[in-house]
Amino acid sequence: MKVVIIGAGVGGMAAACRLAKLGFEVEIYEKNGNAGGRLACMQKENFRVDIGPTLLLMPWVLRKFFDDMGMRLEDWLHLEQLHPIYRIYFEGDGQFSPYSDVKKMIEEMANISQKDADAYGRYLADYKKYYQIALEEFIEKNFDSPLDMINPKAIAALLSAGALRDVYSKTGDYFADPRIRLAFSIQSVYIGAAPTALPAVYGLIPYVEFTEGVWYPKGGLYKIAEAIRQVCYQMGVKIKFGNPVKKIMIENMQAVGVMLEGGEIVRADAVISNADLIYTYLCLIEEKDRPHMPNSKLRLLKNSCSAFMIYLGIKGAVDLPHHTFLLPKDSLKTFEEIFEKKTMPQEPGIYIANPCVHDSSLAPEGHSILYILVPVPNLSSKINWDEEAGRLRRKVFERLERIGIKELEKRIVMEERITPQNWKEMFNLEDGATFGLSPTLLQSAGFRPPNKDRKIKRLYFVGASTHPGSGIPIVLLSAQLIEKRFKEEFFAGGNR
Repeated sequence: MKVVIIGAGVGGMAAACRLAKLGFEVEIYEKNGNAGGRLACMQKENFRVDIGPTLLLMPWVLRKFFDDMGMRLEDWLHLEQLHPIYRIYFEGDGQFSPYSDVKKMIEEMANISQKDADAYGRYLADYKKYYQIALEEFIEKNFDSPLDMINPKAIAALLSAGALRDVYSKTGDYFADPRIRLAFSIQSVYIGAAPTALPAVYGLIPYVEFTEGVWYPKGGLYKIAEAIRQVCYQMGVKIKFGNPVKKIMIENMQAVGVMLEGGEIVRADAVISNADLIYTYLCLIEEKDRPHMPNSKLRLLKNSCSAFMIYLGIKGAVDLPHHTFLLPKDSLKTFEEIFEKKTMPQEPGIYIANPCVHDSSLAPEGHSILYILVPVPNLSSKINWDEEAGRLRRKVFERLERIGIKELEKRIVMEERITPQNWKEMFNLEDGATFGLSPTLLQSAGFRPPNKDRKIKRLYFVGASTHPGSGIPIVLLSAQLIEKRFKEEFFAGGNR
């Protein structure tokens, strides 16, 4: 049986490998010239810069992928755990460096608040329970409707975790100092949401960081995409680069293949879209073929924020750790501007990756790279990026000056930028929403669009905008859930 996958992102490729192992003939059609989707890489003037994700969490998920393929992760990737995890600069109010070592973490917290440091053990004990329940009952399980979430024990546990509250509010159950509370909630930026609006169960992200650690693969995060692409080839998966899909073919409410941009029709027994979910429906399926998902319904789905990116190749080194967060004086106000008012933040929050402190192979000798990300509103804000990009760039360099990174501009030998408009064009992301669908309460778990269309047979989804969500490990779990569906539906007498 033949399966066509739209998009060679991490989710698409991992799903392809899993289905190929089950015996399916799998072909991937990718519009761009390289694999990885948003886990992409730019190589320019002998600098190698990750474009998308730069932090690896939950390495056990990546290891499980290779184990399931009958391979060893160590034969493909060299992972290094980072100590400290990162550094947070609070504008005019000191800094904080979290560790995955409990003793060091408590010492670091005590430098800000002894009372909050004393509460860390209680936080760890509570979130250990929440984490296990979330994995078993909500993340590693397929949902076809919200009713599938009905499990009294799991719901009771998540309600005690503050499922109906927001991440930032929940931190107040343990910590009082606003700096500590931000350190335990700004990770919401990884999935494109404000901690003041994200359901409190996503407070599991900092818990995972602070217990399992943050990791880095030698050569950069794109090495993960390269490794999975090679596994695809070993499993017999065909990847057709530079082949954008124009249309998903629907006959009698069943996906039967795809039409390529050039007009060629590729027939298949099932179609999986690794493209952005809203884009898939709006642009690849005619509205008459999806009466259950009309344009009006799709427009009600809420997208994440976007990101303004600056990639720099510079002479010399930079006195920053591998990962750094520069928080504004009033972070809550900045979140409100980005996510609620959808205006340019007056004082932006800034994330910086400085990977050459661990990996000199990414730049020419005597040089470094900096990856700079600024969360900004998506394109629904109508911001004119031709005008605003330069202004925001100036604010970034002014902020770097204030933490002691002087005259950086004089050392730049390579610079590239990505705006929300670029995200939309490069990866077909609706509204240039860098992180896909926003993980609001009503777009999480059983409320999130499922990985199988509810009405169109043999049409599936994998990746950041379907269940269980975004981030490298979660997208890998998304592929695992696709495999589970195919086992049930194609090998257990199913014909849905």
